Amino acid sequence: MAPRLAKVQRVELENIIVSKLEGSETVKDNEIAHNITSCSSRTVRAARSNILRHGTIDPPPYTIDGVIYCEVYEENTDTEVFEGFLERLLPYCSRYPAPRSVIFMDNASFHFVSQTLKDLIAQAGVIIEFQVPYSPDTNPIEYLFRSVKNRIRKMSLEDEDLIQGDFKSYLLMQIRDVGRDRRIARGHFKKAQIDVNRA
Repeated sequence: MAPRLAKVQRVELENIIVSKLEGSETVKDNEIAHNITSCSSRTVRAARSNILRHGTIDPPPYTIDGVIYCEVYEENTDTEVFEGFLERLLPYCSRYPAPRSVIFMDNASFHFVSQTLKDLIAQAGVIIEFQVPYSPDTNPIEYLFRSVKNRIRKMSLEDEDLIQGDFKSYLLMQIRDVGRDRRIARGHFKKAQIDVNRA
């Protein structure tokens, strides 16, 4: 990370980069550098590279009772990585119509899995449903991500050594801490306009 930036500037820079990356926006180094005083495009590139090296995350399976399983990867998620994730998730699922028997996904290209995996999922009695395109406000996982990002943002100065030492484990820990709270999970589902009383 850029040694010339003050700690507050580094945190602000990382927050801007992470929010742009997670929002699937094109990140323009000059635009970001303009938002941070005495910060060059080169500094932004170095910071973004550090953030991207720490890893990516597949949205954890999220139920009204919280996160049931989670993985963080150092590579980008593609169909092959996602299919492996789904195979490892299946033992945590139940046959329809029991709880944990329907997997809702958005329309990311890597969510369209092979017929072989579709057959495996069907044999397990699990149903896959796709979310309406361009509707993140009706997806509870988006609210979980927001809560996790806010928690990391609040604790970033206090947990700086943990973050720099092993960001992957730190991220998993934060997802588990936020994701195991049943009250928070139900609140996220309510925000996504899902009736948790009928679920």
